[in-house]
Amino acid sequence: MNTKKEIVLNFIEALNKNDFHQAKEYLNENFVFKSRSRKRAGVDTFIEEMQSTPHTYIVRDIYSNSKYVCVIYDIQSPHQENITTCGLYRVRKKKIDSLTVVFDTRPITVTQRKIIMD
Repeated sequence: MNTKKEIVLNFIEALNKNDFHQAKEYLNENFVFKSRSRKRAGVDTFIEEMQSTPHTYIVRDIYSNSKYVCVIYDIQSPHQENITTCGLYRVRKKKIDSLTVVFDTRPITVTQRKIIMD
């Protein structure tokens, strides 16, 4: 029996392996992604975006309660500094319904400026 933590960790592992077909299996078809700057509705939209921007997720810690799984991780990207992120996953019926992320956007802004200036 998969716990909510195991479901989320398996999802992250699939993303790290660029196994987007497997990652999609962990998401509810009405999956919603939210961050400070955007909201994406629908599993296909989210997976397409993940395919176009590969990252590596290094889990630092994970917590859960009856409703949510909270993951603290570093996101590594080829063109950016590591970004420490908090991901709040809502898991129901063994599928991830939503993911809300919170992170400091300054490293992204600095990297974008460097790319534009090069």
